[in-house]
Amino acid sequence: MKLSNKRLLEMQLDPTVQYTCVMTNVITRRPVKLINYQVLEQVQQLAMWFINEYELPIQIFSWRQQLVFLVKQTVNTQHFAVAVQAFIAEKIPMDYQFLVGYSNEQAEISSLASIFKEALEALRSVEQDPELKVHKYQPKYVQELISLIPNDEVVAFRQKNIETTTYFYKSG
Repeated sequence: MKLSNKRLLEMQLDPTVQYTCVMTNVITRRPVKLINYQVLEQVQQLAMWFINEYELPIQIFSWRQQLVFLVKQTVNTQHFAVAVQAFIAEKIPMDYQFLVGYSNEQAEISSLASIFKEALEALRSVEQDPELKVHKYQPKYVQELISLIPNDEVVAFRQKNIETTTYFYKSG
């Protein structure tokens, strides 16, 4: 057994299991956007209590004042995300909001970067619209991205590129 796999198992992280990534953030409605350290500590303690109370196979760590959960594939990630968000939001001061974003995909420990990015992107989406509170990462497909471009800009883009391409072929 590789030394890294042995160390992961000691930390209760199975290198062969698939995980979903859940990221959280605390934001404030106050004009001053700094988050009180005591609130962050309270959130972390509540999250750890929640995981321990329900004996969930979830690892938790902090990254840039945000909590990151690695959720084993045996746990319903959506249910966990919604439940932990409601639990913590109810217990923190009213001028703070607790937001959650989570990955669409699952990955092994050796490939966490992709699901970490997905969870971070989902969290950024919910930060743009805090009323969502919990958001799952949704991959963007080319057709969906094109549909986001205003019609007048699409027409101008087509005309410019078609005219350029037509001119290129006629003069070539």
